[in-house]
Amino acid sequence: MPTPLLDLGLSTEATVLLAGTGRSGTTWVGDVINHHNDFRVLFEPFHSRLVRVWQPFHYRQYLRPGTVYPQLEEAVENILSGRVRSPWSDRFNRRILARRRLVKEIRINLMLGWIRERYPDLPIILLVRHPGAVAMSKLQLGWKTILDELLAQPDLVEEHLLPQRSLLESVQNDFGRHIALWCVETLVPLRQLKPGDFHLVFYEHLVTQPKNTVPLLLRYAGIDDQGFDYSKLGHPSAMAQKSSAIKTGRDVLGSWHRNVDVADLEQMHEILCAFGLQNLYDRNYYPASEPGTAAVRPCVGVK
Repeated sequence: MPTPLLDLGLSTEATVLLAGTGRSGTTWVGDVINHHNDFRVLFEPFHSRLVRVWQPFHYRQYLRPGTVYPQLEEAVENILSGRVRSPWSDRFNRRILARRRLVKEIRINLMLGWIRERYPDLPIILLVRHPGAVAMSKLQLGWKTILDELLAQPDLVEEHLLPQRSLLESVQNDFGRHIALWCVETLVPLRQLKPGDFHLVFYEHLVTQPKNTVPLLLRYAGIDDQGFDYSKLGHPSAMAQKSSAIKTGRDVLGSWHRNVDVADLEQMHEILCAFGLQNLYDRNYYPASEPGTAAVRPCVGVK
C-alpha cells in the first residue's frame, strides 16, 4: 500500500521536474534537491508498464511541440499536478503532508520541448552524464535497449532521426545501442530547449565542483541553498548498486572507461559524431562547458 499522503498542492505550480536518462544519477540528484524532505517525491510516474495512467503510451514517448494530444495531455496533467498514486511512483516518498512535489523521471527527455511549451513556468532540470558511464552502468545491470520503439514513432524520426536512421537500425552490440539511445535522449531536448527554458546539470560537475553546482541547482528549484550539507553528496542513492563506484570506493568518474575496449570507444565516438554530440564532453570525458553555462549545442542537423 502507498504511504499515507496528503498533497496540498494539486497543481503544476507546485512541481519541479527532474529529467535524465537511465543510470545518469537522477535519484541521487533528486536526493540533493529534497535534502530537507520538503517535497513529495514521484518516482518515475511516466513508466508505461507500471503506472496505469501512462500505460496507453510509448515507454519513451515523443511529443511534438505545437501538437494537441487530448488523451495524453490529461495524463500528463494528472501526473505533474500530483493526482497520481501508485506503489511504484510513491516508493521513495517520505513526506506525508506536502505542498510541493518533485517528479523524477528517466523516460521523458523526448517530451521536454512539448512540456515546456505547455507549462512555461514549470522548473525543468535536465541531468546529463557521460554516455560511456551510462552505457557501462546499464550493461552491468543487464539492461536492454530497444531502439525499434524510437523508430516506430514517425514524428520523432521525421523531425530528428532521419540522418541517423540507418545507424539506429544497424548498430548491433549492446554498448553501441546504449550509446545511440543516450544520443537520441540528449539530442532532442538540447535541440528543442533554449538555455532559459531549463536548468542543465552535468553529473560530473556535481561530483567535482559541488560548491559551484549545487547552489545553482537548488536556487533554480526554488530552494534556499544556505546551510546545505555537502557531506550528503557522498551518500549513495536508493538506486545505487553494490558495484557502484560510490559504494566500492572506486573513482566515480574515471572507472567506467578503464573497462571499455578501444573498439567500443571508437564506436562511441563515431555514434556521437553522427548525432553531432561529440563536443559535449572533452577528450578527458569531462563536460566541455562550465557549471551554469549553456551546453555545447549539437553541431550537425540542427533545426
